[in-house]
Amino acid sequence: MLEIEDNAGLYQPVTNASGLGMNLVDKRLRERFGDDYGISVACEPDSYTRITLRLPWRDEA
Repeated sequence: MLEIEDNAGLYQPVTNASGLGMNLVDKRLRERFGDDYGISVACEPDSYTRITLRLPWRDEA
C-alpha cells in the first residue's frame, strides 16, 4: 500500500466525464486483482487530502 497525503485539503471530486482518470485506473486494478486493490481518495476540507494506492505485493528473487 502506498499513501500520499498533503495538508491542504483542497481535493474536490470530479463528477463529469473529464474526471475519468483515477476512476478508470481504480476500475482496472479491481478487475485485474480483485476488490481488495485499487485507488481511494479521502479528504477533510482545509485539513488533508490522502490518496491510497493498494497493489498486490510480488516477492520475486
